[in-house]
Amino acid sequence: MYTLELQVDISGKLEEVDLPEILSSIYRGKESGIFSVSRGPRKVDLIIRDGSIIYVRTNNPDHYLKVFFLKQGGYSSKFLNEIASKVTEEKRFGTILIEGNHIEPDELVERIEQQMFEIACDLFTWEGGNYRFMLSPVNLREIVILKRDIRFVILEGMRRIENWSRIERGIVSPDQTFTRSVKGLKLLDELPLRDEEKRVLRALEKPASPAAVAQILGLSEFLACKILWIFKTIGAARPLEPAAASGESREESKAGESPAEVHDDTSRQAAEGVKLENVEEPLSPQEEEIRSSIRLFNEKHRYLYKAVEAEIGSLAKEFVKKSVKAGGEETGCLFSISHLGSDGTWNEEGVKRAIENEKIERYREVFEKLLENEKAGLLKIIDFGLGCRFLEGLQAIEKGYTPIDKS
Repeated sequence: MYTLELQVDISGKLEEVDLPEILSSIYRGKESGIFSVSRGPRKVDLIIRDGSIIYVRTNNPDHYLKVFFLKQGGYSSKFLNEIASKVTEEKRFGTILIEGNHIEPDELVERIEQQMFEIACDLFTWEGGNYRFMLSPVNLREIVILKRDIRFVILEGMRRIENWSRIERGIVSPDQTFTRSVKGLKLLDELPLRDEEKRVLRALEKPASPAAVAQILGLSEFLACKILWIFKTIGAARPLEPAAASGESREESKAGESPAEVHDDTSRQAAEGVKLENVEEPLSPQEEEIRSSIRLFNEKHRYLYKAVEAEIGSLAKEFVKKSVKAGGEETGCLFSISHLGSDGTWNEEGVKRAIENEKIERYREVFEKLLENEKAGLLKIIDFGLGCRFLEGLQAIEKGYTPIDKS
């Protein structure tokens, strides 16, 4: 997917985007690159190829191979320290063990894989830190690679999370209704689920909330919420919208009301100053021009955002944030990331208000600057043919609109 000379750097804070969500997006997008997480002096690198973690490295001495062998037993600290003292750039710790007939090559490979797996899983317990994902081709020369399914790394890593605020943020609410996804049952065979996890997955044959699942299965609500967060992250379950969960729309709920009751409700809203949908104040030519420009811009931005999202998943929002920052002061004033919708469009009222409050007369130029920044970033991560089709799509959107004549 990527040419050798092109790299895209995406960075942010784990407090803003949780690690399980990021790795799940990387897995779905089959991305390649180096994903780094740092907190203070500590750093962990996950080397990723086609959405799978193939190698893990860290500068934390507590995770070095010597300490891992010591924890597993069978070797004294004195012996392991002697081996470590012989390590050079040419000879690694494991190589010295093999040459001294202290371990079989197959056993060493197995232990190094387990060590990397533990380092990756421990990363999920970090409460904060900075992340950086450098999307680029991966040419790894290591003999030992991690062969674990990344979903298993996510599964085991999330099992170790005990922070309720992270779990609650992941599921929104213990009363949020979930249902099993189409591929949910396949995970019973594909991943080593625990008994309680299997029971929760089977219980989602019918939509239920974490609180209801906990009551039905006799689990703590904390554990039920954590399991459903895990299933949501790895794609085994999905949250339902309130209307879908209740099976009742506003129109259905009003179907049983009499005409008099509906009229009384409408009259009450009018008396309380609620503006009815069919009452609109006419816009001035200037306001109409601004709204028209925002709508055209939003059509382009939605198209571009979806293309970015297809490549890097939930990191698309961080991509946009970085593009806004690169645009300078006016772009930052005009676009607050909180006004960006999940479909890639900006809140029309929010952008219009920013234009008027900040008195930004050249707002069209600011729109184009942001689009150009994002377009340049996107063209670095998609192949040439797809890039040409993307540019053709943007041109088609422009031809579908007639700008308002300022004269």
